[in-house]
Amino acid sequence: MGKEIDQAVRLIIQWSKKPKWERFYHETRQLHLLPVCEELGKSEQQALSDINKGGFGDMLFGICLEDFLSRNWGPRQTNPVDDLLKYKGGKLSFTGKNYLRAIKDSALRLWDVVDIDPGEWLDVRDCLRPEDTFRVIEHSGSQSMQHGDIIGARVIKSGGGHRFTGGILMMPRLQALNIKDSIQAASEGLSRHELCGLIGSMWIRQVISPILPALFNTDGEEALFGTVYFRITEQIEAIETVLDRHREFSRDGDNPPAWTWLGEGSKTTTGREASVSGIVLSSQKNGRQCLGQIRLENERLTLDANGKNRVGQGVALIKSLVGDYLVGEPLIKYQTPEQLQQDQEASGSPSSSGPSLREELGDEEYGKIMSDFFDQHYQEVLDQLLPVLDNHSPREAVAEKQLLPKLIVWLRHVDSAEADRADREGLPVYDTQWIWDELGVTGR
Repeated sequence: MGKEIDQAVRLIIQWSKKPKWERFYHETRQLHLLPVCEELGKSEQQALSDINKGGFGDMLFGICLEDFLSRNWGPRQTNPVDDLLKYKGGKLSFTGKNYLRAIKDSALRLWDVVDIDPGEWLDVRDCLRPEDTFRVIEHSGSQSMQHGDIIGARVIKSGGGHRFTGGILMMPRLQALNIKDSIQAASEGLSRHELCGLIGSMWIRQVISPILPALFNTDGEEALFGTVYFRITEQIEAIETVLDRHREFSRDGDNPPAWTWLGEGSKTTTGREASVSGIVLSSQKNGRQCLGQIRLENERLTLDANGKNRVGQGVALIKSLVGDYLVGEPLIKYQTPEQLQQDQEASGSPSSSGPSLREELGDEEYGKIMSDFFDQHYQEVLDQLLPVLDNHSPREAVAEKQLLPKLIVWLRHVDSAEADRADREGLPVYDTQWIWDELGVTGR
């Protein structure tokens, strides 16, 4: 922000702490917090503590302050911005006054990030009104935002363009689709203040206790992570020999002995084919679908697989192959994705959704989830109007000779952005070749 706007923000924060306004700010914060506290059985102070521990305290303050500034309060329905300008307006510049008035008249909305030039600008599209797409000049925030992010923010006109106000809610990436779907379903008929409360409460809910998107395996089963423990005899070498020879098992390592269970002709469902209401967990090895993992260690054979039916098939297969070397019936443990999160919360580790889920599922599975997420995102973007393409969609730009150079620049920008993301997050680079292929564009 410029100095004039910084001065206006500092002054309005001081003004909001005056006794006549402070209680109304706290009422605003409660509008966002209390629905979540009631749902989770937490006190307001417990919820605030969780938010601050996660490093989200400044986000909460910013969003509540701007909601407070956009409302009228008390018997006379006075607005705090109008009140400040009436008594202290002489201390502010023309730019500072206009900035505060813009916040007063603005609305918190949910936005898709559809294009970005880090350090310069980003294009955002209203999730509820897709026809509203703006290029927002944002030097700082655009360096941390990425294609496919969903944010809660107020966009205002400033200096002939658009900009964000200070309060921006970064939606946890893996929960973003759930938040978007829920708000789209519940937003009809809501006032701008009711919508602000809904967006704020859903963000708080995900920060305190994230709800995972619906996850499925490639057979269409809801994700249920099963671990099967077989007690074995001491004939480990015999078990290894049998598993090495079976065509459905591919050796992964020797210490401990481990195999990938590969399906025969299993259907592979990618994120582009998946329903927007869920994400398909899918991985392949040597062109075949991975159904599970097997390892021999600590005098037992362990099978990990996703889905109750798949676990059952794996148990039957292992019994048929090495049943003579097994002792008794296996022990089977199931965990839903939510239970994995609850276990982590009980251990006292941070509740931020991305790193915790990555830690629980491992880099490979987490990478597949993120790949499916971006499959869905870019499939939608191909049909969206982008300012960088003169308000044409990428599919439309293919047919316009004068737009083709701009389309190629945009595609190369997507390639570069994904490479940068992979470098930051330590994950394999998301493969954008399918976007070029789907559009029928060469020149990569």
